Amino acid sequence: MTRSGRSTRPLGCWLGCLTLLVGFPAVVIIGSYVILAHTAVPLKLMAMALKSSEAGLGIEGIEIDGIRGSISRGFRIRSIVIPGREDAEETRLEDLRFQYNGVSDVFRNRRFIISELSVQSAYIELDSSIFDDTDSAIDPLTEESETSEATPSPAPETTPEASSETGSREDEEAEELEITFELRSLELQNVRVRTSDRTFELAIPQFQLAGLLVENGAFVLQSLDARDLSLRRDAIDLALDIPEIALKDAFLSNDRFDIAEFAIASNLIDAELQAIAPEEIDGQMIPYSQRLQLNIAPAIHPRVVQAFDFNIDFAPIGDRVISRFSGFNNAFEQVHFPDRTSRAMVTSFRPRDYFQIESDLVPERCSLVTRREADAPADVAETVGECVLGATQFDFPAPDAEWDAIARTTDLQISARWLDENNQFSRFGAFTSDPPLSQPEIVARIYFQTPLDRLDASQRSRVEAIVRELQQAQPEAGNTSGVSILSDS
Repeated sequence: MTRSGRSTRPLGCWLGCLTLLVGFPAVVIIGSYVILAHTAVPLKLMAMALKSSEAGLGIEGIEIDGIRGSISRGFRIRSIVIPGREDAEETRLEDLRFQYNGVSDVFRNRRFIISELSVQSAYIELDSSIFDDTDSAIDPLTEESETSEATPSPAPETTPEASSETGSREDEEAEELEITFELRSLELQNVRVRTSDRTFELAIPQFQLAGLLVENGAFVLQSLDARDLSLRRDAIDLALDIPEIALKDAFLSNDRFDIAEFAIASNLIDAELQAIAPEEIDGQMIPYSQRLQLNIAPAIHPRVVQAFDFNIDFAPIGDRVISRFSGFNNAFEQVHFPDRTSRAMVTSFRPRDYFQIESDLVPERCSLVTRREADAPADVAETVGECVLGATQFDFPAPDAEWDAIARTTDLQISARWLDENNQFSRFGAFTSDPPLSQPEIVARIYFQTPLDRLDASQRSRVEAIVRELQQAQPEAGNTSGVSILSDS
């Protein structure tokens, strides 16, 4: 018995050592994981790093208090204070809360769910240079010219099989990267952001958002409610006050558009979603269901001289939604039909009644109807009607396919062409006459219905300005130097 007892001691020692060797690292690993993932220690370490001035990583004078939570599920910070520079006020955030579904769930199930994101009070002061983009501004014309002068390198040759494989691989990678995003609650209270020179200021007294879901290309929002928002930007004379924004039950995707309620009230734009009835237009019944009615105030832009209305009507057609645009006191309407054709119409529309327009080539008044066949390109359409330019009426279309409109007088026939521009009101860009006359003479007949040699000095000056604008629009049409355009007429 004594011999047997002595023989078990080495075995017990070996088992104890083995347990210690295996168990101690396991305890360290598990303990480290618990501390890093499920306690506030990592957050406090990051706060200490921000306070540290070593290696330039810290923010001088920052104070972060009341840290609770973890990086695995979310956290709460009672306050963050950053001292202001020189005469600037300090930046302060109070009661910051962030809760989400956890790191493991994000990577395992490819979904990122924020259950709570809120700030109860915040004042953020930005350096005024944040909006100083004059040094980095790029002239689009210069950029385009430099790009066009560069010699492009030849593209590598690829076979159809290689292109197909590349496309499939990219689709698979995109599918693997798809992630569901959900924001169940966002609440901001008493938030103000402004620059140190007070030329920019954003105030958000109350903002609540609930039930936001982005998944498989669809956008779903349960509700949004905001009160008494304001935005000031002196550099562009922007002063926006929004007493109320309300939205409920929105669903947006490539083939569906549904919003139960929407309204916005502001000093620049008022918007409201209304229920409307189906309507028959040009023999086709269109099942309109909702209208977004907008009222735009002149304060929205310096070039807007009169308030105007603009409406967007929505009609579900199978797996798609078609629309109708109208506005300017029924002077404008664009309709998309169920058979995929469209019609745009302006009736006695006077753009200068609503906008400050510098170009003399924009018509005074237009009544036009443009029809486009199903799935036709944007530049393939038939336009019928008339526009008044100066003292002359132009009729559409012109008999000559090279020109868009024609005007006939007792002794002259004038053809005109539109400028191909999408960034402003349509305007005329070239004229010709039969019998042939000089451009200044044609312009004098269009605007004053009088030969050029009978115009007074102010009228001749206007003709010269109009011809110069024509030459700038069509540089190949003639000289654009400082020499008088009328000197050789």
